[in-house]
Amino acid sequence: MVIGQEHVLMLSNVAHPAFDYIALGHIHRHQVLNENPPVVYAGSLERLDFGEADDEKGFYLVEIGDKKGAGKRAASFDFHPVAGRRFLTIGVDIEPADIDPTATVLKSIAEKGDEVKDAVVRLSISLPAEVEGQFRDSDIRSALGEAHYFTIARDIRREARVRLGGVAAEEISPLDALKSYLESKKGISPERARLLLEYGERLIQEQKTGS
Repeated sequence: MVIGQEHVLMLSNVAHPAFDYIALGHIHRHQVLNENPPVVYAGSLERLDFGEADDEKGFYLVEIGDKKGAGKRAASFDFHPVAGRRFLTIGVDIEPADIDPTATVLKSIAEKGDEVKDAVVRLSISLPAEVEGQFRDSDIRSALGEAHYFTIARDIRREARVRLGGVAAEEISPLDALKSYLESKKGISPERARLLLEYGERLIQEQKTGS
C-alpha cells in the first residue's frame, strides 16, 4: 500500500513469528508497536523541529539470544535516552499600556534561565502596532546570545478601521460621516437630525475659514 509517495505496511505484515526483532526507521518518535515479536521504532537521536520539542530522544539496545531447539530466539530491547538538542518556545504578549515592551520581553527570557543556553529558541511576540517602534532589538538579541540558534517572530495586532456604510471612516468627509452616524442612531427624529447636520456644517465651515 502507498500513501502519497510513502510506502505503508500493515503491522500484521511485519509482526511475523519468523522474525526475532523488527527494527523500523524513518519515523522520528521512538515507539513500540508490538511486543512479540518486537516491532520497534528507535526514532531519531536529535530533535529536528519544534513539533518534536517534547519528544524523548535516544536509542534501543537490542540483545537476541542463541536459538535453542525448535523455539525462536528471545529478544530483549531497552531504551537509552540521550541529551538531544532542546527546542524552546518563549511567548510574550505585550499590552498597549506597556511603557517598556523590551523590558517585558527580557523578563520573559530571563525567567527561562538556563533553558535558553544551547537550545534552539523561538521567541514569539504579540504586540499592538502602536508600540512596535519601541523595541530595542539589540537588547533582545543579546539576551538570546547563549542559544544555539534563535528566531524572533512578531505578531502585530492592528485595530480594525471603523467603517460607515461599507466605507472606511477616513475615506469620507466629516459632514458625510456625521450624516451616516445620525442615520445609524435610533431614536433621533428627522427634524433633530437635520438640525444637528446644519450645526455640524456650520462648525466645519468655521473651522475651515478660521472664524
